[in-house]
Amino acid sequence: MLYGSEADQAQFAEFLLKTAARDNYEFVINFATTDSDRLVAQLRPPLADLARIWAFIGMQTGDRRPKPASAVWDGFLRAKYEPPKWW
Repeated sequence: MLYGSEADQAQFAEFLLKTAARDNYEFVINFATTDSDRLVAQLRPPLADLARIWAFIGMQTGDRRPKPASAVWDGFLRAKYEPPKWW
């Protein structure tokens, strides 16, 4: 069983994006915007068992309500970009 929470996800998103800003990443991609729990519910084993690992990684719920990590992401997206000093 894998354990996590929306608070854990927000904390990880903040860590990831702060690290990206500190280390001057050119971009960060979030490939899973929306939870896929509704899709996973329609799958049969063993595929459903594997897909369930990824079912809740979106920054919004399956019915498109923003999760706390979405606010973190949006905050970094709105931040003023400052190129590295060595540019």
